[in-house]
Order: sequence, then structure tokens, then C-alpha cells
Amino acid sequence: MGIPVVAKLGNGASSRVAGAILKAVGLDDWVADDHDGYVAIAQKYASMPSHLEKLRADLPATIANSPAGNVMVYTQKVEAGYRQFWRGYCATTPDPG
Repeated sequence: MGIPVVAKLGNGASSRVAGAILKAVGLDDWVADDHDGYVAIAQKYASMPSHLEKLRADLPATIANSPAGNVMVYTQKVEAGYRQFWRGYCATTPDPG
């Protein structure tokens, strides 16, 4: 915790977890869609040591105040997602009666 990472999105769920977490804490610009984007992000932030130092200092509080770090907010969002999925399923499933 407190050390930012660059994420490269893949096709599987496990390869997308880091990207989802970074986006949930507001670090969308640390997520790459491909290899070239990954390298570009790493190069950009490697040349900004003072920015990285501040980010590392602020990251624990940023995470704690985000939906990913706040258990109550996270749970509410997951529950809302489940309700949305269920409503969508019910809307497309024929009535058996």
C-alpha cells in the first residue's frame, strides 16, 4: 500500500483487477490498454520524482476515501450492481406463466 503501479489491461478478469483498483481510487492515468501505453506511462512518471513522492505520501488517504477503500461505499456499489444485473436479467427473461 502506498506504492503506485502501472497496470496493463488484458482479456482475463485477473489481468484487469489492477486496472479496476487504480480506476476506483482515481488513478485512471496509470492504466494502459497496451504495451506501448504501459511503457509511456512508466516513462512519464519515472521522470517526475517529486510527483511520485507526493503521490506515495497521499495514496493511503486517497485509497481510504475512495469506493475501493471504504467498505460501506464499496458494499453499496456492489449491491447496486447486483440489483442492476438482476433487473436486466428479469427484463429479458420470458415470463414462464
